[in-house]
Amino acid sequence: MARAGISLLGFIFCYQTNLIQRLNPIAKSLWSFALLFAISALWSDNIAWGLFNKSLFLLTATLGFGSVYSVTSTEDLLKRLRLLGFVAAFSSLGLLYMVATAPAEELGEKRLTSGGSKANIIGASAAPLFLLCLFLLLRPQKALHRGIHFSTAIVLLSIIMATGSRGSFMMVALGSIFIMRPVLKKNMFMATFIILIPVVVYYLFTETLSGSQAPTTSGFERITSTEDGTRSADTRAPVWDWAMKRFKTSPVIGVGWMHFGNNSANVHSVYILILAECGLIGALLFFLVLIKLPSTFLSHLQITEHHSASYDLTFFAGGVLAAHLLHGMVESSTLFGSTVNCLFFGLGIGILDRVLELDSSQPVLEKEQENLHPWAFQRQLHNRSSHTNAST
Repeated sequence: MARAGISLLGFIFCYQTNLIQRLNPIAKSLWSFALLFAISALWSDNIAWGLFNKSLFLLTATLGFGSVYSVTSTEDLLKRLRLLGFVAAFSSLGLLYMVATAPAEELGEKRLTSGGSKANIIGASAAPLFLLCLFLLLRPQKALHRGIHFSTAIVLLSIIMATGSRGSFMMVALGSIFIMRPVLKKNMFMATFIILIPVVVYYLFTETLSGSQAPTTSGFERITSTEDGTRSADTRAPVWDWAMKRFKTSPVIGVGWMHFGNNSANVHSVYILILAECGLIGALLFFLVLIKLPSTFLSHLQITEHHSASYDLTFFAGGVLAAHLLHGMVESSTLFGSTVNCLFFGLGIGILDRVLELDSSQPVLEKEQENLHPWAFQRQLHNRSSHTNAST
């Protein structure tokens, strides 16, 4: 409920600042899909709870890209990301404390669980936070901040390994490839330094925990073992078949909302969930979002190649989005509005959609003066003036 309230407040702020009118093509396409996804609950068999659960995706995704549209420069955006990185540090330490003080309650079936959340959900939430810490770690900053992000990355990767979530591990692997790409061209020392993160985590699980026969090693063994590689597919196949049967009952507009009681059904696939709940119309709107991503990403790379911050932000956004789209093949948590994945998916869309505008401050200010509420524009102008004076 707390996350739902935060998302609602963020949505109200975005509405007050005329956000929807200012959206660029990709964010506008995502918002159109999210709106359809939310109102599709109107033709479900449980309208009230369907609207509540599905509207969270609209609110949280809007909060994600709305946070990018609320800044006026690349530096402002980096400050927001640094703040989010510190929030990730406190969150990961909180979970680590709970595991350390109550291992019997936090380790269910020898895989990391916490507060009723399943292992896969925890792993999927930790993955985008790890990618954020990795990105921040590669940015110029104070040694103390670099140490915080490095330590947080180790904790988050350890959490992912302890959950045994292979989908989350794939998110980390693919997203890291994107984020590390610009670093390999200009700072091989930093790239080598980053390799210490998986080395430390590997040592933690294979030497420290294994030596003490701690149950947390089972998650690590689940990811690294190939003996049960087909087990996940075997357990997901019946759920996929059930969802596709629901799709066939209403292929054009979908069934609206699939649920168990008052909770959304997890069909372990974003794409199958969209087909089943929103039909071919919803699938088409989501496809319009996906088809714009590769061309926008590649064109932004060519334009921002000589602008370090914007170039790195483009790779970060591409890594976050690619990781979530890959993860969407085996999980549907990105469409659950109460998850970190939904927030970061909107954040990635917002960065990719607006990184070129943020490269040039004056056009951004002129455009925002036309669209922002007067008090909101004056606040942005004051922030920009303060930043300029501090720089000089």
